[in-house]
Amino acid sequence: MKNILVIDDENITRALIQICLTDAGYLVKVAESGKQGLDFFKAEKFDLVITDILMPDKTGVELIPELLEIYEVPIIAISGGRRKTFNSDHLLESAQTSGATVTLKKPISNTVLCQTVNKLLS
Repeated sequence: MKNILVIDDENITRALIQICLTDAGYLVKVAESGKQGLDFFKAEKFDLVITDILMPDKTGVELIPELLEIYEVPIIAISGGRRKTFNSDHLLESAQTSGATVTLKKPISNTVLCQTVNKLLS
């Protein structure tokens, strides 16, 4: 069974992704911050990481290269941006430049999420 790490500071986003991927047959571990996600990543082997970009203690753009220094893993970066402050398209481009394999704009449908995860893990 494939092991996925989900890192997002929004409770509802973490919960929805966890339910969707667990129902699809994956093992899912969730982290509520970039720092916690990095700690989990160092302690356990994951087959894929899904990370938000805008988080308070460590952004996804900062986190992605740190994860890839430890070991190569497919990374899905997600963002909805923040109204007027941050444009999600710009944030997703930054995440891709940092090493994200795929970027998805929030809100993400369960179908798109599962299709993307299945493709990356096949």
